[in-house]
Amino acid sequence: MDKLMPILKPEGYRKDVPYFLKDRLFNNPSSPVVAYGIDKMSHIEYEHSVTAENFDEKLKSSKIEALKNLMHVQLNIQVQIVEGNKLAFVSGHEYASEKILDKDFMKKVANKIGASDLLVGIPFKGHLIAADSASTIRSKFPGVIIKYYENPQQDVISPHVFLLQDGEIVGIGGSQLKEEDGTTFSISEDSSTHNYMVNAKCSTIDELKDIVNTTYQQILLAAMKTKDFGGEINYHIDGDIQDTPELRSRCKSFKDQINSNEMAQTIVEAITKSGIKASFFLRGELLQNVDSDVIETMKENDSDLDQVEDKITTSPALTEPLSSSNNPSIPAIEELAMKEKSPPPPPPIAETPPSTPPPSSAVPPPSPSAAPPPPPPITNASPPKTDSEIAEEEDYSNLSIEELDAIFYRITSVPNARTHVPSLIRMTKLMDAYDNLGTDVPSQRKQQKKQQSNAQRKPAKRPENWGKSKSRSTSPPPSHRESSSTPQEKKWWKFW
Repeated sequence: MDKLMPILKPEGYRKDVPYFLKDRLFNNPSSPVVAYGIDKMSHIEYEHSVTAENFDEKLKSSKIEALKNLMHVQLNIQVQIVEGNKLAFVSGHEYASEKILDKDFMKKVANKIGASDLLVGIPFKGHLIAADSASTIRSKFPGVIIKYYENPQQDVISPHVFLLQDGEIVGIGGSQLKEEDGTTFSISEDSSTHNYMVNAKCSTIDELKDIVNTTYQQILLAAMKTKDFGGEINYHIDGDIQDTPELRSRCKSFKDQINSNEMAQTIVEAITKSGIKASFFLRGELLQNVDSDVIETMKENDSDLDQVEDKITTSPALTEPLSSSNNPSIPAIEELAMKEKSPPPPPPIAETPPSTPPPSSAVPPPSPSAAPPPPPPITNASPPKTDSEIAEEEDYSNLSIEELDAIFYRITSVPNARTHVPSLIRMTKLMDAYDNLGTDVPSQRKQQKKQQSNAQRKPAKRPENWGKSKSRSTSPPPSHRESSSTPQEKKWWKFW
């Protein structure tokens, strides 16, 4: 081959080697490493930078060239049905795992299984598995990837799961993800109740605050995306953090903000038919309300305790645990952060005391040349409505399908529409209007029409051994470049 290629390696690979050309697959300490080297067929010659001064420039140019060469590697996508869900497999090639870096290829994977967003695992070399992030097996998927990782057929890469949107990696998930400061957290979803449990290992209240912010963001969007949510979020706190009145006060503040967030409650309830209720546990003990005298004493010492340090924000999420690393491609949903606050009313206009009327009973009318009397003072001016409030008031119940379709395309054209609260409100009401008319959104209608058209075609003659079970063979050696794309009906995974 003799081409520069990206090579995925486990977390921490050659971390102490100076000027070694590598970066993270995703910006998180638990992420695997992407190294760059020239494939000599018999071995890899890894790239280095001579000095620190040209390291960034050489890394950037090497990355561009390696990804361009990766795009020319053509692989087949094998689809299997598991519990009624389509899973995509890319295997049997030495660069199958690295194709997670190829955005166009991952878009094809998503299209192959009919998914908008993907959960992707790359447990070992030459193997890539993808599932719809909204499928019913999403809660089992991380466990399956771990089983593959613990029973590898080639060199291991990562036990974690990655979230891809539009072919690009936007999140990492798995148990006990690491943060830069050494804290860890994990999120698990109960597959029967669809309630969430967050395990947080931390040493300080600030670390806990960051974990609560991150996980609340992830769970909120996951619930809105999958429409499956039991309503409960239980935070289990462990680590070196001490049980103090301040900790209990902060946990109460977190809980109150989550439970009383009217905008988040309204949107989640409209989409998932369930509200949000948070609880906090410290080493197995439920943290009850703190004594009010203790809270008042603490607030006297720090008046901004609730307003600043405990503020809960929201942004996109994964069904399984995600990294809290700041990713510029994931915008924050500030409308869900706290209860929406209307702009403050304008200051009252000072009223001039009325002059004492003349003693006569008749008040003469003003002359035409006199200036008109001043308008009455504005005492209760209504603040301008927010876009979310306007969206709440819109009524789609009497519109035709054509009119609803026009609104649908207008909403989907909004940048980051899936994380834009007014767009979510409008889309929720729009889907109800489609249901009342007994039809689906345009994208679903097109897909159904395509399936009906395919079903009407005369099926080709099948070979005699069509559909017969075949025994699973081990992965072919790295030199084998392609694998079959025929769907398999055999039992998929022995650890399932």
